[in-house]
Amino acid sequence: MTFASLLVIDVLLAARSGLFDVAGESAIKELVPDDAMGRAQAANQGRDAALQLAGGPLGGLLLGVGGWLVGVAMTACHLIAAVTAWMLGRQARRAGVVDTGAVEDEDEHVADIPAAVAPDAWRELREGFRWLLGRRDLGGVMLIITIINLGFNAAITTVIYALQQDGHSELLIGTLSAVLGAVMLVGALFAPLLVPRIRAGILAILGLSVVSIGAVVLSVVSEPWAIGVVLGGSVLLLPALNAGMMGYFMVATPSHLLGRANSAMGVLGMGAMPLAPLIAGFGLTWIGREGTLLLCAALCILAAVLAICNRALRALPVESRWAEHAKQFEND
Repeated sequence: MTFASLLVIDVLLAARSGLFDVAGESAIKELVPDDAMGRAQAANQGRDAALQLAGGPLGGLLLGVGGWLVGVAMTACHLIAAVTAWMLGRQARRAGVVDTGAVEDEDEHVADIPAAVAPDAWRELREGFRWLLGRRDLGGVMLIITIINLGFNAAITTVIYALQQDGHSELLIGTLSAVLGAVMLVGALFAPLLVPRIRAGILAILGLSVVSIGAVVLSVVSEPWAIGVVLGGSVLLLPALNAGMMGYFMVATPSHLLGRANSAMGVLGMGAMPLAPLIAGFGLTWIGREGTLLLCAALCILAAVLAICNRALRALPVESRWAEHAKQFEND
């Protein structure tokens, strides 16, 4: 396969994720009660960490047999996902029919439902951004997440590029990725214990501060084992941070706006991440490894300072009080 064909396939897979993954995230609100949302998000963090941990070695094993086997495995996985999604949709439709029938039997005088507004993608896109940025408890948080995603992902990419340039093997670089996945999995196991007991705002500030310190330390260590230790320590609290932020977002967002707000959050939270490889590549060329990592650390520190100065973020409570806390911002 050529670079061009790989690029096209990767773009198509990314577009698929951007278009359809938001539906799965939005469905969580219909399945999980508000007072358990943080722990549900922590479980998702554990799932993602386990996939990251297993994905690299599994990919290497499949590639050792042949590139064709990677395609077969991906196709099989997507077919399984499609079949299970179809089964869930069928089950949901059956449940909807039963619920509708029960309501009609109990009350024959249900008020007429107004006609649905015609779909308008641009209008709904604006609504999502307008609602999200208009909430004092969420708008500033999205900016912080954008900056920290850019800074820390650029730092990780810089480290990987630098290790490759120094002649280290693909096996060693893959092992570092596996270490990150393992530490994230450990953090995800502890996240359900932290989210119900520690305020989400405190978890966010602690997590961002640890990531910032780790980014600074990365600039002064070069041995692979030391890099693994620093990166592992940096990401230990990220599952709890993500569980708290995503959990509160899900609770605070009304169901009828969840898809649009989730899409807007995805654009703001992930929109800067494609810049990470550019920062790493041009940074290594122009200012070297240490300078690039210090630039990444500056972005992480900026995110941490913004979080500390953000009164609405500091006030985010523990999981059991999220619904109550979100109500005071509903009329903003």
